Amino acid sequence: EYKTHSFFDVREGEYMVKAFITHHAGGEEKEDSIYNVKVQISSKVLSVKQLSGDFSLNKTYDTTAAFYGTINANEHFKLQGIIAGDEVSIKNVVAEYSSSKAGAVELNVSFSELKGSDISNYVFDSCSLIYSTFISKKSVVLEKISSPDLSKDYDGTTNVEYEFKQGKDFNINGILEDVEVNLSCKYLDSNATTNARVELNVVLQNDNYILEN
Repeated sequence: EYKTHSFFDVREGEYMVKAFITHHAGGEEKEDSIYNVKVQISSKVLSVKQLSGDFSLNKTYDTTAAFYGTINANEHFKLQGIIAGDEVSIKNVVAEYSSSKAGAVELNVSFSELKGSDISNYVFDSCSLIYSTFISKKSVVLEKISSPDLSKDYDGTTNVEYEFKQGKDFNINGILEDVEVNLSCKYLDSNATTNARVELNVVLQNDNYILEN
């Protein structure tokens, strides 16, 4: 008849198990130890599942890949595999976009730590979830600063002789960085008139912005 020594504290780690053989000698039952065995109780693997609660993934371009939305770890996600009665939950959630540029991107949501009195018994299986999302272009506004004198003598062309300058004649409000600006300017009519109209085209050499007049 073989018996094994029971664990007194079933947690992750290494334990010694003793096996015995029971026999009768002189009318008395005796136990002789025949071998000791080391066994390992491994940490239980947990996985993360998104719950039905939604959170906003998108943002407007701000030059960074940082995520500024709100993600509640234990409201939006659930740990799967926890033994009933154990105290384990997600401690930290870190989210970052795959690119800082406007357009289609991925949001990587990673779970860096656990908390609770039983965390030593568990490990993560998958520490991150990836979502397809979008960074929108930032709207910027063209603001007129001055009304320069654009008069000229008739020359049969729509060319404007005046050189417009950013910061003097106009501003672009909302720009977050140095952006190259291409300007083109022309009269809408080449004929002599006392009510000439001039068209100024401003093109930003940066696809992360959309210019509003």
